[in-house]
Amino acid sequence: MSDAAESLRPPSIDRPVRGREATISNLRRLLRRSRVANRIAVVTGTGGMGKTTVAAALAKMAQEKGIPVFWIPALNASELAEHMVRVAVACGLQEEALESARAGRFSLADAVWEQLAKAKRWLIVLDNLDDPDIARSGSGPLHDHRGWVRCPEPGGLLLITSRVTDGATWGGGSTVIRLAPLPDRDGGQVLLDGASQAGRQAEAELLAQRLGGLPLALRAAAKYVAAPSSRHHTFEGYCRALGTELASLIGAESPQASDPETARTVVRHTWDLSLDHLAGNGIVLARPVLRLLSFLAWGPVPVSFVTPELVAQATGLTATQSGVDAAFNGLSVYGLLEVPTDASGAPVPGLVDLHPLVREITALDLTQRTDTLQAWHVALARRINQAIADVAEAELSERSVARHLFPHLLVIAALGENRGNVNLAQAVATLANVLHDERDHEHVLILSEMLAGASAEEIGPDHPDTLTAVHNVAITLGCLSQHQDAVEMHRQNLGARLRVLGPDHADTLASRDGLAVSLGAAGEFDEAFSLLEHNHQAAVRLFGRDRCWRLVRSQHGRQATRLETRDMPGLRQGVAGVWPPHCVAHATPGTRGLRHRVPRQRQPIALKQSGLRGYSPRCLQPCRHLMQRVSEAEFHVVESIIPQGAKPAPSAIGCLAYTSAITVPR
Repeated sequence: MSDAAESLRPPSIDRPVRGREATISNLRRLLRRSRVANRIAVVTGTGGMGKTTVAAALAKMAQEKGIPVFWIPALNASELAEHMVRVAVACGLQEEALESARAGRFSLADAVWEQLAKAKRWLIVLDNLDDPDIARSGSGPLHDHRGWVRCPEPGGLLLITSRVTDGATWGGGSTVIRLAPLPDRDGGQVLLDGASQAGRQAEAELLAQRLGGLPLALRAAAKYVAAPSSRHHTFEGYCRALGTELASLIGAESPQASDPETARTVVRHTWDLSLDHLAGNGIVLARPVLRLLSFLAWGPVPVSFVTPELVAQATGLTATQSGVDAAFNGLSVYGLLEVPTDASGAPVPGLVDLHPLVREITALDLTQRTDTLQAWHVALARRINQAIADVAEAELSERSVARHLFPHLLVIAALGENRGNVNLAQAVATLANVLHDERDHEHVLILSEMLAGASAEEIGPDHPDTLTAVHNVAITLGCLSQHQDAVEMHRQNLGARLRVLGPDHADTLASRDGLAVSLGAAGEFDEAFSLLEHNHQAAVRLFGRDRCWRLVRSQHGRQATRLETRDMPGLRQGVAGVWPPHCVAHATPGTRGLRHRVPRQRQPIALKQSGLRGYSPRCLQPCRHLMQRVSEAEFHVVESIIPQGAKPAPSAIGCLAYTSAITVPR
């Protein structure tokens, strides 16, 4: 037995195996349960995750316990069968039985496993069984355990390493263990094990994080910085260089990449083995789908984002929904896609995620193999536009996907041909409105600042549209309770609008109201009321007292904000054409008042038909806690009595806020 075992010896382990202690402990428990049958252990994960290293560590432990170990590289069906026969012979299979099986009198796999059942203890490792079909015997599936993969009788343990993560593939009695990327601390220790002089633990952990905790990449990086001829000899320098030199560092090609065993050990090529296998099985869209996903941001991607139309427009290939579905399934089976989990650890359906290094290497490979990426960029821009438009039209309960589209919109908008794309700018504004409905003001602020910056660059900082974008940034700052920043931005924007548009323009009135609301929220009530009185006087002058909210003071020694209208028919008439600047006030909690509801109208159409310039109702949405959304067409008549010295709610102060900017005659 010993001579045969030596010919199939496991690879040696010359360094500690970091971050896999729990996995190895579980495998050791399986190995110790010598009296339990049906022991198949499958260690799975995408390429480069360290499956072979884990198996080698267990093999070393088994050898130290005196347990015979047989290591079989699962390269193809004929070699696998030959190696299994050699294992059976080493365990006592007689030549007569072997010749009888080879003559076809009974199954060769049956003869091998019958002999293995007679052996006392052993460990067989089928390494890199990425194509389960080569372990079948006859026409039956692998999971029926009639081929080379079978549940051993008590005494043996069959350990398989594979990229195939689907538990159903391996059948009953199998313990499937999926490897995850290494935590930063363990990943940093892997780097220090290979290059102890390249930096401190903290610097090693930062590089480990940058490489996504992928053991193959960590070992390659450590080997590079430890080499005397390398240009970067520290973890910090290597990490910094990855931003500009990915193709010559971790993404470098190997001249021996055509050899599968070499490709398996090179980060640039290791995932091509899985993609080639999927293509060979008829899943031809797996590589295009992965390439499309590689253009997107780090983070979960809605599966619904990748459509047959997107694949066809980007690649020129014929794509169907069934083909796209097969691609997603195949990529998931081979560990190239992950299903993200929520806070409780439960998988989130409808979303997929890529390992960051898989994303980077895939995008690099496409960039170097394609003359132009214009078709890919344009197709992604069209798709993100449509996806955001669909979300905006969906029911509120179905809008949660908007948060997952946010980072991908930012990345797609920054792609070469998409910079300055007007449709993408509209998509940014639409998504900001949707995210505001979801109360995701942090992301709304990023989108608003993005629009303001792009507008200032394209049409100038004093253009009315730029000033409108800045106004929305200030409103969002208020939603985030960053009131001092909101005050400063509103004050600057009010000055710009006074200079550019004049004191009576709708946008100027909106800035003054916005400043008043932010001042009130910051506790500056005197200036806030002064600004509101100024706007009230302007509204009376422009539209007349009978069609205007009025700000008055009570005769009983208490401040009062009194909002009223005497012309509801006129207000309804305004909805159909010219909207007066006083058409909405927000009813604050605890107020007394009468609510009037004006039926829903198609306001954007009415505004366009009026020929008058002003805010679109959607531009006013990032201030829900200060106003009613114009698109809901709810008009409130409220009377709010505020005791002397009390701090009024910001929404009570801002009774004329924001909606005064809808439209005014030029």
